[in-house]
Amino acid sequence: MNLFIAILTDFSHFIKIIMAMNLFGNFEERINKYKIILIATIIALASGIIYFDEKMKIGSIVYFITTYAVFRMWYAEKRKLLLLFSIWIPFMMSMIDTMFLILVKLFLGLLPFGIKSFEELMASVLSLMFIYTVGYIYRKHYQYGLKKIEYKNLVLLTVLIVVNSIVVMTVAKVATIELSEKHKLVFSGAFIAVIVGIFIQLGAVILLKVSKNVSQERELETKMYLKEQQNYYEYLEEREKNTKKFRHDVRNHLELLTKLINSKQYEEVNDYLEKINIKIDELGNAVSIGNGIAEAIVNKYYYQAIDSGVKMKVSGVLPTECRIDAYDLCTIFSNVLSNAIEAASKSKKKQIYLDCRYNDENIIINIRNTYKDNGQFKNKNLVTTKSDREYHGFGLENVRECVERNNGLIYIEIGKEEFMETISIKR
Repeated sequence: MNLFIAILTDFSHFIKIIMAMNLFGNFEERINKYKIILIATIIALASGIIYFDEKMKIGSIVYFITTYAVFRMWYAEKRKLLLLFSIWIPFMMSMIDTMFLILVKLFLGLLPFGIKSFEELMASVLSLMFIYTVGYIYRKHYQYGLKKIEYKNLVLLTVLIVVNSIVVMTVAKVATIELSEKHKLVFSGAFIAVIVGIFIQLGAVILLKVSKNVSQERELETKMYLKEQQNYYEYLEEREKNTKKFRHDVRNHLELLTKLINSKQYEEVNDYLEKINIKIDELGNAVSIGNGIAEAIVNKYYYQAIDSGVKMKVSGVLPTECRIDAYDLCTIFSNVLSNAIEAASKSKKKQIYLDCRYNDENIIINIRNTYKDNGQFKNKNLVTTKSDREYHGFGLENVRECVERNNGLIYIEIGKEEFMETISIKR
């Protein structure tokens, strides 16, 4: 019976860890039903080893290896990141479990009967409920994962939980030694209220820190969006200036063409007309897709592609107005086009195809680009070689978060020489 309860407790503990990773981490998953069965088997075996581990003292090692193995099977992320969180998340959970265990023991101590064998299981279930509640509130308002939160905030959160755990354990130990039976009920009730208050405080601090980090990231996105707009306005001013110059020179061009025609220099006429057509194309709006915000960004990267020696073809149209936030549109187009130009400029064919469509329900953005395979794709994450990491660090991961925030989907297909990304967003 005790073994069964121990296995249930460990299952509850690992469910809680996975829940914390899914709710707060926002990691890319690669799980399926067969892996879930395998993971359940591994947890059961590890739980049995830990339960009977009295002499070998390898329980902690088995627990860590099991946690890391579960993370590796469940998530498609970098090993170093999974290694870090396979240490940090269980440590944080153990601190929270400790406080809940003290809470449970105090509560059960007030009852006329004892059920000590269920104490750890009850504590684990309560902490699971706490993690789910805070995580649910977090996911309802934010899509950003823990891996995007500054490390100093994670350290601060860790210190806060450890300090609270030490305070609770110290007070509980002193109380059990010095507290008389006469005041046990009053003190236990007050102490339970204090622990509950601590958990409310922890939940509030977690949400506050995340909110602050999201605000900072949002501010960076705003700066990026404003920078794109500024670049586009500068481009418009430059185009207007060049247009005025061209208009001023039209009479001279016509006079020269007339002279060439009169002297029957037709090849020179064709060459001159071709140069004029190129100049007219440069003065015109290179890309028109119907949406001002997206158009501004696409035009910027269209000329950036030309400067990089990349041939970029744009087709389709977007709705003039849509419910997608301007920041999200900026983030999506800036990142996918920036990545496409970076990859295509290093390939042989140097080509990019952007197609934008929409219907009554969805907006569909399809981008294809050639690339040279230098190992830049690992677990479907693009590893940038750009120096501007402050902005480019958002990458495909940030695009995915913007798409999820707008109830959309991303489909990525990596061919031998071509990368294709299709984004579908609710209109």
